[in-house]
Amino acid sequence: MSVARANNDVGRFSSMLVAFLILFSTLIITNYSPNVTASVSGDLSIDSSSPSNDDYIPAYSATNFEVTVTNQDIFTSPNRIIDWYVCLGEKVSNVCINNKIAQGEISINSLLPGESSSFISGDAFYPNGLNETITVVYQFEELDFNPSNDIFNFILNASLQYTDIMIEDNEDIIDQLNGLAIYDGEKILSNNTEYEISFSGYANICASCNVNTTLGWQLWDENQTEMVNENYIFEENYPKLSFYKSFTMNLPTFNHSEDGTFTLIYGIFNSTGNPFSDLFESNNLNSVIVKINTELDISIDSISPSHNPSATSYFYGVNMINVQVSNNANMTAENVQLELELSNGEKTNSQICIITILIPEQNKNCVFDMTFEGESILIKAILQDNVMNNQDTNPLDNVLEETTSVIIPQLMSSIEIDNEKEWYTDNEIITISANINPYSSPPVNFSWWYSGIINIDYGQTTQINTSDYGLGSHDFKLITSDSLGNSETIYFNILVYTEVQISNLPLYEASAISATDTVQILHDSTLPMEREGYNIGGGKSPLFLLQFDLINSQTNQSDFNGQNWIEIELSLFDLMPSQVPLSSIEIRKLDSFSDTEWEFFNSDNVGYINQTKMSIKVYEATTILFIGDLGEPNIEALNFSVDLIANGNFNLNWQPYGDTESDYILGWNIHQKLVPDFGGTIFPSPQLDYNEAVWESLVEESFREFIPIDQTNWQDTIAIPDGFCSSYAIIPVDRTGETFNHLANVSMIDGNA
Repeated sequence: MSVARANNDVGRFSSMLVAFLILFSTLIITNYSPNVTASVSGDLSIDSSSPSNDDYIPAYSATNFEVTVTNQDIFTSPNRIIDWYVCLGEKVSNVCINNKIAQGEISINSLLPGESSSFISGDAFYPNGLNETITVVYQFEELDFNPSNDIFNFILNASLQYTDIMIEDNEDIIDQLNGLAIYDGEKILSNNTEYEISFSGYANICASCNVNTTLGWQLWDENQTEMVNENYIFEENYPKLSFYKSFTMNLPTFNHSEDGTFTLIYGIFNSTGNPFSDLFESNNLNSVIVKINTELDISIDSISPSHNPSATSYFYGVNMINVQVSNNANMTAENVQLELELSNGEKTNSQICIITILIPEQNKNCVFDMTFEGESILIKAILQDNVMNNQDTNPLDNVLEETTSVIIPQLMSSIEIDNEKEWYTDNEIITISANINPYSSPPVNFSWWYSGIINIDYGQTTQINTSDYGLGSHDFKLITSDSLGNSETIYFNILVYTEVQISNLPLYEASAISATDTVQILHDSTLPMEREGYNIGGGKSPLFLLQFDLINSQTNQSDFNGQNWIEIELSLFDLMPSQVPLSSIEIRKLDSFSDTEWEFFNSDNVGYINQTKMSIKVYEATTILFIGDLGEPNIEALNFSVDLIANGNFNLNWQPYGDTESDYILGWNIHQKLVPDFGGTIFPSPQLDYNEAVWESLVEESFREFIPIDQTNWQDTIAIPDGFCSSYAIIPVDRTGETFNHLANVSMIDGNA
């Protein structure tokens, strides 16, 4: 709730006169106020209100009414209800109630005899932009034995020019300060230290209104009996055009010269304005407890090797010693001097580190050079014990020393090649960087050499332009040396090749590198040799052969030298027969198309690009044998018939059916069994009842002739002896020479074998 009292003396006089008249008329017409009955015992009096008569309230902010009530009776009062009414203009009570624009209730609790207490309305009044005088009436819902004090009437001024600056009271402005010591959860300030502190607030100022304030702070002792310091500025730049718009503003700089516990009161201590100054001053100030303690306690925590805090020895060189210091008290220390002394028993030197600021509970590190090497080196750190005229409370921890050994670190040289590759073309720039032990004794020199004797560069990074060296294998070296004369050498090699490519898509494509520009890739393909199984096993068959070689076109000799290769990308989907599952495909390595003794490829040189594409890298002339699961051939000799011809011979006829164009089916084996005419074992029909063992026995010594796949008849020119009968079988043969007895067709008479 925001209210204000007017400061105009003339207005105050006229208001008192109006109030007197209103009160007088109220006493006369109280019994005529509507909805009020005299039915409650006791005597409660309405004494005063906040806001009070002639106060200002904001036009667009809620106002809660606060009433002070006294029990004038000798008995404890019951709980009561006061109704409040608001009407426009200055009106007597009953007229105001009859013309009310708003109303609400105030609950009054039981009071002891003679007790006074204040109660706030549960319902707020919203002027909603009113800019005029209003009348407020308080009236008990039920009158008691003394109705003359049961009604209270006063006027207020709802104004669009209402001016109020409110300080946020739920804020501890000390919490925003960083770098302070904390004790029991409270931040500790230092004396003689300047602090910039901001605070939050809200401003209700109209566009044409102006307000000038005395903004500042007062420092009081903890019990607020004596003010010990203060600081003020004049401020008028508050936000306008908004109802209680939030803002953040800086207080005058805070500084105090003594330690202790204090109360800091801050905000607006006075104001003037046009047309009004701050109309509600009770929300202009806030206070916080401030603790100032400027105890100084800085210490040396440790001395350790920079390269490894847990190491027992130090490295010689720059920034090899690390000293950690801490601020263990409440004061922020500035420009603290840390001195380091080194001694090898014969010589002593010292170094200084200045720590510009060290806030409470903070630690910082200083690094120093290790200028001696060997055994029994004395390190002594000394931290000043008086800072900003404050004496360290514990000077014993301001000195720390140790005796140690110091070694010269190895260079541990290495190189790093940007975007390193196995080989490079003759128009590339290669960036090479040298890496060393970061603790090597500086300065470290780097020199780069070609072929061991030609200096090409200095510095930690070099660039090699391959066009300067041509095709071939090139040897380089890096020499590093430190300030103590230690040196290391690293040798490295760069291959500069030309690239050739061939394409036989969609089957395959290949690329190769060579140290000469007269090379070409020879490639060829063929089917596996007929009637050759290549000793594969595992139910798999030879499928295809690919051959690759790298040839010097001038000498017609292989150009493989162990450092170059051909990289091949194969499409298994396009290379292999459609009936072969891609997952069953494997490769074997042969020396030539006529070679049958295979070996496995090095798995590092074989990979799958995806499920249908394979990559192979070969370093010598290579023939690739593809194997896989062909499955059962789809072939059959339909309508197989045997007819008698001249001279007692027979003519065999059939119709090839199925995959007759397959490269993996060679043809047919014709088998003949002669049996006496009184009976014997002949070829049974495999379609009716196939027995592998029986068939193996029947075909073992019955082979007569191999017939190519595209041939459809054959004449048996060998006469059959008298008293014998002939049984024929025609059996498919695949490329490896394997026969498939269960796919055989046999000679039949009247549908019988």
